[in-house]
Amino acid sequence: MPVSTGALIPPALSEIIRLEPGSILDAGCGFGLWGFLCRLYLDVFPGRRYRDDWRVRIEAIEIFPKYIMPHQEFIYDEIHIGKIEEMVDGLGAFDLYIFGDVLEHLEKETGIRVLETACRKANKGVLINIPLGEGWCRDAADENVYEAHLSAWELEDFVPYCPKLCGEATFPDVGQYATILISKTLSEAEKADLMHGNGLLGAERHPEFATRCFQRAIQMGYGDPSAHFELSRLLLEQQKVDEAVEVLRDAIARFPDHTATYDLLGRLLQKLNRADEAHEVFAAKPPTCNTS
Repeated sequence: MPVSTGALIPPALSEIIRLEPGSILDAGCGFGLWGFLCRLYLDVFPGRRYRDDWRVRIEAIEIFPKYIMPHQEFIYDEIHIGKIEEMVDGLGAFDLYIFGDVLEHLEKETGIRVLETACRKANKGVLINIPLGEGWCRDAADENVYEAHLSAWELEDFVPYCPKLCGEATFPDVGQYATILISKTLSEAEKADLMHGNGLLGAERHPEFATRCFQRAIQMGYGDPSAHFELSRLLLEQQKVDEAVEVLRDAIARFPDHTATYDLLGRLLQKLNRADEAHEVFAAKPPTCNTS
């Protein structure tokens, strides 16, 4: 279908308005929902009611020409007919790239390549609306063969790009659906904070996603050992005991003045009947230091 669920329009639209993009590429526009919403809230709502007054440049890519009708031609500044994977790299750079129910229609390797191209070229960000998991996979249901789902995606697929999980919805018969923003305006420290926040947010519902987010936060130099603590807890829940121990050892190496880490690791080793190692950890604990 040239349309998708409206369940997560509010969080996606909120991010678009916050970013204030001056140029947008709607990659796979279909009926034109995102072009219409962007035009409405970035041009018309601020007071530029007439086409001659519009300032935001909004272009689209659409592979199926029959989807294009007069209302899209009015809303978009330009519509490019063709395959996203063949066009996205040649259209210049945009502030914001929107992939609304698009990536799952590409082979996984192709989708990753398209996503990485958009992340490289975007000035402000890449917004993704996407169904998660195998439950959404289906063949084309009408004359548009490109409606077939060719790949399944999970939240953890996006961790390398430091995503913000803006919203998610659950559909009982098929699975979960998410809105994700990959921001190009964050510092490395802000990205590490975001990954830590994602981990906390997803720990209960998405343990694999949370695990990878905490790992990414640590890799990026998150400023205190709380990411290590949360990661070790998740690993223990997954019965990955040795990995949890190593995470806490890494926390001590990075934050040697944090006494709580020694206590946590020492008690864990005691529970594992590794008394000699526990004794070494407790012995190495500094006598007086900051535990905040």
